[in-house]
Amino acid sequence: MDAATGDLAVREIASGEVRRLTGGEPHPGEFAYFSAVSRDSKWIAYAWFNQQKFYDLRVIGADGQAQRTLQHNEERRFVQPCSWTPDGKQILTLFFRNDNISQIALVPAGDGAVKVLQSLDWVYPNKMDLSPDGKWVVYDDLLREGEGARGLFLLATDGSRKMPAMKRQVNDVFPLFTPDGSGIVFLSTRAGTTDLWLQAMSGGDPELIEKDLGRALPLGFTDGGDYYYALRSGEPQVRIAALDGAPSGEAAVAEGKGTPDWSPEGKRLAFLTRAGNENFGQESVVIAIYDTETRKAAVLAPKLASLDHLRWSPDGKRFLAGGSDRHGERGLYVIDAETAAVKPVALTPAETYRGFEGVWTRGGEAVCFIQPEEGAIRMGPLDGETRVIYRARAKAKLHDLAISADGRRIAFAMQSEGAEAVLVLPLEGGEPRQAANVRGGAINGLEWGRDGRWLLASTPGDPPALWRIALDGTGPRKLDWNLQQQGAVRLDGSGRRIAYVAGKTQTEIRVIERLVHAAHHQR
Repeated sequence: MDAATGDLAVREIASGEVRRLTGGEPHPGEFAYFSAVSRDSKWIAYAWFNQQKFYDLRVIGADGQAQRTLQHNEERRFVQPCSWTPDGKQILTLFFRNDNISQIALVPAGDGAVKVLQSLDWVYPNKMDLSPDGKWVVYDDLLREGEGARGLFLLATDGSRKMPAMKRQVNDVFPLFTPDGSGIVFLSTRAGTTDLWLQAMSGGDPELIEKDLGRALPLGFTDGGDYYYALRSGEPQVRIAALDGAPSGEAAVAEGKGTPDWSPEGKRLAFLTRAGNENFGQESVVIAIYDTETRKAAVLAPKLASLDHLRWSPDGKRFLAGGSDRHGERGLYVIDAETAAVKPVALTPAETYRGFEGVWTRGGEAVCFIQPEEGAIRMGPLDGETRVIYRARAKAKLHDLAISADGRRIAFAMQSEGAEAVLVLPLEGGEPRQAANVRGGAINGLEWGRDGRWLLASTPGDPPALWRIALDGTGPRKLDWNLQQQGAVRLDGSGRRIAYVAGKTQTEIRVIERLVHAAHHQR
């Protein structure tokens, strides 16, 4: 996908030429996603995010001609074409339905009729591939419910058989058939690092063929045995710094995603972290609870399909989190900090995996959250009806909700017509007041000062910036803090320490030439 336009694009490896195949007309809000090239290189199947906010399965010629839609089905909101049959007549496709059931299916390239081979409940494979003779599908799946380890499975394309791809499964992912079909190449952490292994279809133990690939995402083989993969380097980390006028004593804690949150007593830090191996799509994440005294982290794995926007409760026993469940809904959930039990607070049918941004109010007896579909902020008890306390003007986007230490005011950002405004709203009633305006900019994090007189606002960029917004009318002031933060900065209860996520992930495409040939030669 061409990031600048959202078009499906092809890069010719020999010349380096890039051609946009779907760039004939403007398509605001629409974009290409997963794609698979036919074995004769003449056709490309791809996912297309449409104006109705779900994914079509489409096919287009490698010359940009003869584009057609094979699947346009709101009940199958997500599609991932993975491979073509040798004769070019069918496409191995992963569907993810509204009820969070994933399906391995074959879709005829002519009429788009779907033949479901296997349903996998809410878990979907990281990678699927078709054997060169078209008789087998290989894919990875959870070995056991509730655990992160995956294994490889073979599924007959006529639906007659399903079986493990090897006897001993550890944590094996991203399988690809070798070009001659004699084996399966896959990634595994069975030797302690993420290595590349080869399992012969004739049986026996797998063979290590490439050590320590890192965060590799396999793309495919050429007919000559060249193995192409993406490699991600760099990992955003949760960091803690002492605050005495300016941050000092910065220390990294662990890999993190989103924004961390301090427990009420300030001894623990909760954040989201990647679980298991890398993923082509939405990553699997869990909650990490880091003890600042022991410097050890416990892991909490709620039974949700995705998680975001994590907040401790005032009593330190629960979390308020955005996310989506395994039944096709998303919204706001309460999660027990010991048992990981999940209780929904506000739900809506899932158009995306992203949940609602929420904060605790009334000492943990109620919540306040952004309802994106309504363009509104709602407030209410955990087990009762919520009411709208603020509604944005048409086409405005509300985000980055924060509550003051005394629980009496909320701050939030509103994006509208190329500008970002920071608003402060009293929860006891009254009109919001604009605290700052960022013309042509963006805000990706808000945090209250402990005395309630100012806000910290993060803005992206290179480098990211941090602003101190005084609420006395003097306006924002840019701080000389080079934190490289990704999102909001969080103050602990004392206001003496900050926690945040810093660091970037970069991706490059690599190739191991004649990988299979070299492995066969070694044997």
